[in-house]
Amino acid sequence: MFWHLLGLLKGIGFKDVLDIAIASILLWLGIDALRRSRMRVAGLALLAFGALFLVAKQLEMKLTEWILQGLAAIIVLIVIIVFQNEIRQLLERLPGRLGGKRTPPLSWAIPEILCEGLSTLSKARRGALIVLPARDPLDWFTTEGVPLNGQLTLPLLLSIFDPNSPGHDGALIVEGSRVERFGVHLPLTQDHDQLQGRGTRHAAALGLAEKTDALILVVSEETGKVSAAQNGTLRPLLRLKDLQETITEFFEEHGDPWMRKPASAKIFRKSSLEGIMAVFLALGLWLLLVPGSEIDTLVHRVPLTVENVPADFTLKEVVPAEVTITLSGPRRNLFLFDPAKLTIPVDATLTRFGRQTFSLTPSSILLPRDLEVTDIQPSQIKVFVEGK
Repeated sequence: MFWHLLGLLKGIGFKDVLDIAIASILLWLGIDALRRSRMRVAGLALLAFGALFLVAKQLEMKLTEWILQGLAAIIVLIVIIVFQNEIRQLLERLPGRLGGKRTPPLSWAIPEILCEGLSTLSKARRGALIVLPARDPLDWFTTEGVPLNGQLTLPLLLSIFDPNSPGHDGALIVEGSRVERFGVHLPLTQDHDQLQGRGTRHAAALGLAEKTDALILVVSEETGKVSAAQNGTLRPLLRLKDLQETITEFFEEHGDPWMRKPASAKIFRKSSLEGIMAVFLALGLWLLLVPGSEIDTLVHRVPLTVENVPADFTLKEVVPAEVTITLSGPRRNLFLFDPAKLTIPVDATLTRFGRQTFSLTPSSILLPRDLEVTDIQPSQIKVFVEGK
């Protein structure tokens, strides 16, 4: 069956390759977005639901298939309602991922500066908001700000967030090893459950984390506590060690590729695995939906099964013992159908009265829906019995 499906690739052309490539990219973006969002559990549940439906359909479990078909629309509607915010965030991130200015990889020269600077600001209870971009461009979601393009140093970091600095209430954006802008305005979240009464800086940090894959570090002006917002989640960093680990892990994934630590190989392998999954999924969908939907024919040799032989007779011979039938239907149905399930029953009740010739009709053959018999050769067979 597997090799039959691969046989559909014989007629593949340039447009088909391009079609599969674009679908793979879109699927990879979807897999990556689901992995980074709170929808990943729902995504896995939908995949499991789809797999169960395909298994039920293939094994002809009619009751299970009927129930799952009825539940499908309800489950999709529930997912849309429950995860409407997450779906909106995914759609907002898509244009930025597909187009927009790409940020340069972060330099490994700055984690120590960030840790020391945030620790100093925390002890002094000076508010701060620092954005470390990853892959998603930020220009879709950030406004205003003062261009700087200066090398990030500890004195510069502390001076920007000095209460007397005109841009200390905004965000500082780091690109590579430089401060690209400061005093930047970020989108505010509406997730008040996560904010739990915290201020505007935290709302801005979480707002950008909902729309991009950036890491946003916040220092509270009221309490001096440091928090991190990433992938739509805001969490406190209670110890200096937590801050160091958060920044280090982020740099292992998004830092300068020439200076990444060996642990980043895990991230690369994970991303590669997602890409491979997307390619195979796109190829499978293409096989099923594009050439698999075309109407084709397939020829099989099918054995005859003689039924209802009179009690005082025994079956002597069936001529021929097999017939050739031609099946028509979508290619995917033809290739997925198991020909071993095919039999043609012949009712031998009338042999009691000397009848030997029987006609074969398509209606006597049980087939899955979407498949039909277009020809039977020979269309007549002979059944010979003898008395006991």
